[in-house]
Amino acid sequence: MVPSVKAALEKLFLRAPRFYAKILRLKSNWNLDKYLFLSLARRGDVILDGGANIGLYSILFSRLVGPKGMVYSFEPTPPTFAQLEKNLFKSGAKNVNAFAFAVGNEPGEATIYLPSGVSGHAALEPHEAAWGDVPVEPYEVEVRRLDDWAAEIDLKRLDFVKLDLEGAEPLAIEGAAQTLSQHLPSIHLELSPSFMKDFGRSVENLKETLEKIGYDTLLGFRDKYDPPQLLGDLLKKHSHELDCTLVCLQRAKHQKQIDRLAR
Repeated sequence: MVPSVKAALEKLFLRAPRFYAKILRLKSNWNLDKYLFLSLARRGDVILDGGANIGLYSILFSRLVGPKGMVYSFEPTPPTFAQLEKNLFKSGAKNVNAFAFAVGNEPGEATIYLPSGVSGHAALEPHEAAWGDVPVEPYEVEVRRLDDWAAEIDLKRLDFVKLDLEGAEPLAIEGAAQTLSQHLPSIHLELSPSFMKDFGRSVENLKETLEKIGYDTLLGFRDKYDPPQLLGDLLKKHSHELDCTLVCLQRAKHQKQIDRLAR
């Protein structure tokens, strides 16, 4: 398909994200994350993209929420943030605000490590077991709590949160507990027990934190072809080998989304 035609069709489909999600699953190479985004977010939403990388999903969110919605993107790695800004400008994503700091549970300064120039693998802890002997570039970055940031901008609404932080997701959740408790947005995050261990956290720790905030339905997706399972059940079966995508919902608020994802 001609790229311009494909882009025009996607722009049209994004006006009806639930329908687009159904169409997406008809493709043999459909993307689970994109399917989940389309199933959880909608027009007019306010979205937070933690670990925005070069902006591929921030741009998707921008088009999905439309002119009445808003996207807040966070990317601390300097060269990656520069590319993020270029991509946002090129795409015309006027409803995206990008911030060049890391999100965590304590404000301050930290070193972020970029292995072999692969922007999507940058992390606030060197994952030596996974990275091996590849060259690593360190960058000094600012770390902020999302609760502090939300208070600073007087955040009035938050509908959906995406976190892909190479193991630092629990720290971001801890630093956003008040904001999440207030708005209870649906959350999409990546679970990697081995990476989380480098931050002194575990899946069990994260589960307890999320439940205290108010999320009573934690759905784990290990494979796009298998139905989701409750995180508690997955922990019993897979323990420390539980690499998966986690969707965090509250039944009283997100029943429609829960029903949709269970199909």
